[in-house]
Amino acid sequence: MDYHVENGEAALKLCREILQRGEAQLFRGQTHDWPRLIPSLFRSAGEDRETAVMELEAFSEWAANAPQMATYWQNPEAIVAIAQHYAIATTLLDLTDDPEIALLFSKPQADSKGGESVIYCFDEEALHRLDGLHLIRIDVHNLWRLEAQSGLFLEFHKEELGEVLRASATRIYFPSETLSAAERTRLYPVRKSALEVVIDQWLYRRELEQLLGTISENMQFNVTLRRHSYRGAFRWRQPPELEASWIKGELGWVFPNVESLSVASDPIVISIPLPIFDSSKNVLDQISTFIRNSIENIASQSRFFCFEVELPPNKSHLAGSVGTLLNRCWDGIRQLPYRDEDRISCLALTAALLLARTMEIEGVDKWPEQLFGELEILEAAPIGGHIEAGVVSKTDLIAAFSNEHHDRFTAYMRRKATTDPLFLMNYIVDHWMLFDFNRFQRLFVCQLVPTMIDGYWKEDLNLYDGALGCLWSLSFNPALLGYVTSSEYRFHSPLGLTRDCSRIVYIFPDMDQHDIEEVFVSCMPWILGGGRPYEVLFHGYAMDPRAVWKIAKAVRHAKLICDVGGISPLEVMPTFKEVAPSKESEAERLLGAQGIGAFEIWLMAKNKIAKMNGKPIHAEHPVFQRFWRDLLDSNARIEERAKNEADWPGPFMLNN
Repeated sequence: MDYHVENGEAALKLCREILQRGEAQLFRGQTHDWPRLIPSLFRSAGEDRETAVMELEAFSEWAANAPQMATYWQNPEAIVAIAQHYAIATTLLDLTDDPEIALLFSKPQADSKGGESVIYCFDEEALHRLDGLHLIRIDVHNLWRLEAQSGLFLEFHKEELGEVLRASATRIYFPSETLSAAERTRLYPVRKSALEVVIDQWLYRRELEQLLGTISENMQFNVTLRRHSYRGAFRWRQPPELEASWIKGELGWVFPNVESLSVASDPIVISIPLPIFDSSKNVLDQISTFIRNSIENIASQSRFFCFEVELPPNKSHLAGSVGTLLNRCWDGIRQLPYRDEDRISCLALTAALLLARTMEIEGVDKWPEQLFGELEILEAAPIGGHIEAGVVSKTDLIAAFSNEHHDRFTAYMRRKATTDPLFLMNYIVDHWMLFDFNRFQRLFVCQLVPTMIDGYWKEDLNLYDGALGCLWSLSFNPALLGYVTSSEYRFHSPLGLTRDCSRIVYIFPDMDQHDIEEVFVSCMPWILGGGRPYEVLFHGYAMDPRAVWKIAKAVRHAKLICDVGGISPLEVMPTFKEVAPSKESEAERLLGAQGIGAFEIWLMAKNKIAKMNGKPIHAEHPVFQRFWRDLLDSNARIEERAKNEADWPGPFMLNN
């Protein structure tokens, strides 16, 4: 049955009458009436549909690996429902049991002169009788969007049911009315639950990949950068396992409290006044005192906070954006088990930096250095997310290091941990292996998070005049980071240029014979367990223009490798090429820029690289025979050395 009414108010009144008469219990609003009512996945075809399916699979894979999503791992319907509410194409069609919500969805966001909106009214029992449709009522904890929209879903098992479903509905038509800002906020709450803060990471990933054009049949959602720790930093190439004791058993870091949208329905507004901009420290003190006093005065009311800022008329257009960033920050930290004082410190420094940058205070870029002293740039990314950078006190960063896993390091790495702990961050990117959690999480929330947000605001002001057009990717949870690296990683760590460091043995210029012996002995449990052989990279000679086999120190290390039997666990000759003499530079590049194997190391040690260059191996058969005899001798020597070690673990019988 079709109805035509004069406006949205009349349409809502009619919906309520139909609901009261028991003729319909479920509703759907649309800005246009289409011939078929079908889910978003069925509105595409061919390659577009394949891409949509890949996107849903990618989201499901991300959700299956994000610890904060663990609550939903056994509930695939919940995962798909979350995807549906973030505009990922699925086989679900949104419905609501609230006619007013249906009316809001029928309103276009832009003026649509002459347009006609429609509300579909469905009888629930009739829907159950339609073969190929499945009505899903699901409570996705902490998904405020679903709660705000009183949402439920109709799952399609047959694409052709779109016309049947439309025909079964009572349709109410009326002239289109533009969605107001307040109505949009009701549908899509500005404030975020703990779950929605996490989903921001997926949204950033998705938007970035679409911008880069990586969604195709050949490249699928694989932009996310993953940095890996170097296993060779650990004795027996066996890193420690992450244990709950690192976060002191506080599961709130992994499983946040469940909240209803109702907690945000009547917030207490805290309006932060503009401070006196005399010095960075005084500004921070002013704002810290104000926020602390405000929160302490109203904490007993157990009410939700909403932060605003007071700006002069010439900057008032930026007040909304600054307030949004402060509320994003607060929503990110308020449900995590930070200390109250650390939450206040985080928000106060964030507010100080945002306000100073908004007011174009001279020297604001120097404020972190004035407040923290010597700085270190950190790059961090959540599991499945993207890199964001901020700065922290170098002194506080070094103080956050822990020696808990030092007994697992090789002797070389233990020395480095004592003399230059930041060196470790070039090779160990799993922060839980390096830091004391309590000290690190305080550094993270009190320094790194505020400076990350300030960096975002600085870029947004430059690119979008403060309209928050930059992609948002900040993580607020120090326990669930995929990696943490210092600025040195980009410039001095070989890991960033190595596709797979799991089969690499790095040799550093300051290694002694014991260090070299230990790193190769540590390969033996994996080799004897059936693992693939390794390759060697000489690191630390980037500024030397010579090929590595012409550098005296590298040659000495090659001799030490042979002396300790280190050629045994190596690939025989992964990069050695028979290159014509006229292409010597190409041969040098092959030896200098990639992992090299046992034959190349042996040739370096015997000073025979130049002699072999450009010649087929069979032409120097005696040389290869001597190498092979030495290799067999090395096999026996290093295996005996390994098995004589007091802590010999035996072969690791694993697929690796």
